[in-house]
Amino acid sequence: MTDEPIGQFYEPQDRFTRMGDLLTEVLPQLDEYQEGDRCIVFMTDHVRSGITIHGYDDDAIEAIADLFVHLKSIMKANGSDLEFIGIPNSPEGLEE
Repeated sequence: MTDEPIGQFYEPQDRFTRMGDLLTEVLPQLDEYQEGDRCIVFMTDHVRSGITIHGYDDDAIEAIADLFVHLKSIMKANGSDLEFIGIPNSPEGLEE
């Protein structure tokens, strides 16, 4: 078990989220940047990881949906399929 924070934070918590934060701070300075652009930055060293989300509202549902779309595209580009199936959070959701 680790003492490192896990969850949603609005300030960088470790070196990965600090680097991700710096990368997203550069975006509005780019000539190609347009208002409303969004990005998700993943950082990992295969032991720990961090994620920084830029341009999304506080509700991360849209970021997750965009991530799923990109994952499906990556799989398809590599000759595979990826399907997402919702699973209920409780046994009651399994009843007909």
